Amino acid sequence: MLKSEVNGNQVSINRLEEPYPTECYNNGKLAKQTQKYFMCKSLSPANTKKSSEPFRVTAETYQLLLSNYSDQYSCYTQNVENNVCMCPGDYMDFMCATNLYTRCYINVTNPALYAGCADQHEDSFYYLYSVPGFSPCYWFNFSSSITVEFDVNCQQINANGLVTANREPLAGYPYRDVIKAPNVNTLIQVSSSPETEFALDNALVTVAFDFRDMKYLSNKKQFVSQMDVDTVGNTKGSILIDFS
Repeated sequence: MLKSEVNGNQVSINRLEEPYPTECYNNGKLAKQTQKYFMCKSLSPANTKKSSEPFRVTAETYQLLLSNYSDQYSCYTQNVENNVCMCPGDYMDFMCATNLYTRCYINVTNPALYAGCADQHEDSFYYLYSVPGFSPCYWFNFSSSITVEFDVNCQQINANGLVTANREPLAGYPYRDVIKAPNVNTLIQVSSSPETEFALDNALVTVAFDFRDMKYLSNKKQFVSQMDVDTVGNTKGSILIDFS
């Protein structure tokens, strides 16, 4: 977190504060991380005792004060080791308390509806009259049951809106000026659930198939199945379609 302030000589100072955890949630673990702290303190005798204490700044502010305001500020660097949370691939923030947004797509593999059949069958009047969708390639016997197989492909979206397929533990907070990243081989278990091993959680999703009358779309029959899916990969599933 940056806290900007301007002193009497119109110098913009970006103080830097970052959160550090004492415990981690959702199977996260604590690990040691080393950062370079850029520290400065005011040399002005008119300032109060609190304002003359050293404070952390960004690397840019450090260079600015060191180069142009060395008569007003004394600046130095130091290496500091802190505990940070290493989070499973589906959680983030400095305590692993925020679940990443997951986006999934479904692909019906058997019957292979995605393959189409425009070159094999002529579209019916009711199909053309109604909403577009899969071509009427497959004929179902509604007096018997059928098992439909499908793939669920999931991706996670990080805080920047980018797709991530990360499965490895990462620091849940984007700390600045890291010179020695956490060693995942020396993780310390300080979790809300210490008995649980570090793991990537699956997600429970609901898959629904609607069968509609192509002439009267309000006439439908729905089949629903719940399943656990890999949040950063492919999961195979099936659902029983039975009109009896």
